[in-house]
Amino acid sequence: MVIQTRICRNFGDRDWNLLLEGALVGSPFQSQTWFKSLEKTFDYQCLYIVASTSGGKIMAALPLMEIRQRWGICRYYSGLPMGVYGSVIEGMGCNGEIIQAILSRFLELVNSCVCVGASLVDYAGNCSTISSYASKTFNRFTHILNLERPMSEIYDGYDYSIKKNLKKAAREKIKIKDAETIGEVDAYYDMANEIVLKYKRAPYSREFFQNIFKIMVPAGEAKFTLAFREGQPIAGSIQVARCGCVYNWLTASKRQMLEYRAVEAVDDAIIRWAVEQRFRVYDFGASPPEATGLIKFKEKWGCQKREYKQYEFVGGYKIPAIIKRFKAALSFSKNE
Repeated sequence: MVIQTRICRNFGDRDWNLLLEGALVGSPFQSQTWFKSLEKTFDYQCLYIVASTSGGKIMAALPLMEIRQRWGICRYYSGLPMGVYGSVIEGMGCNGEIIQAILSRFLELVNSCVCVGASLVDYAGNCSTISSYASKTFNRFTHILNLERPMSEIYDGYDYSIKKNLKKAAREKIKIKDAETIGEVDAYYDMANEIVLKYKRAPYSREFFQNIFKIMVPAGEAKFTLAFREGQPIAGSIQVARCGCVYNWLTASKRQMLEYRAVEAVDDAIIRWAVEQRFRVYDFGASPPEATGLIKFKEKWGCQKREYKQYEFVGGYKIPAIIKRFKAALSFSKNE
């Protein structure tokens, strides 16, 4: 079987959906609605490294975000930004040789003279052959809850403290519903940004959240779930759903409202919805190793830790070296 690889900017929705549906391991962040939300908000452009047979059958693909830097001349290749899951998508009949062909094209991009760097999040575990080319390797982990069982069994696996807090949320009459308007999305954004400011991180983009609502929610590949008390939103999260997985991308709560346990009520409602929709897993999201309290909270839901790798690459950017040589030559001529 002859395999051909190519890099393209456009990939038909139908062909992409077929590839994802047949993938051995897929990520909810590999949907085209996620790519379009990023492109519409930021100065990003999606690239696809594709491997196919001579007859045109797509065997594997690696989506990347091309991020323009330094007056639009240079490029950074991210697969994918925002710290989410990437990896080569393996279609039916894919093998190690095909994956390697994809990764070789990725390294060609990295080594190009306009590339300042690249990153790859290897959630599927099929990109380890390029680990020796990485300038840095990070060990990451998330927490996964198996949903392929009755909800009663999942609930029994909750820690006693989670069950107690869910009862308190019920007593406080916390109401859970999905955001239906941009105004509700903005209310969620304000809560999320409050956390960002607390930890002195870069603020999120309000426009990005709005684009997720406009592009992904109608496609059924994301939703904003909010908790209300006395008609006011006090907690919420974004759920990205695809490839049999519901991913909790970002949970937020008003700090002064934590006592009402709305966060637990949101998570439980999403888990119950995901079971009804027959998703396979609920992903609580990646955790910083130092966030011990957050990690313990996730473990109380009866989930399991899953590890993966993130690779960073130095690009083949040549312009600084050229400038340095030019300055050295200029200095030498003056000394002469």
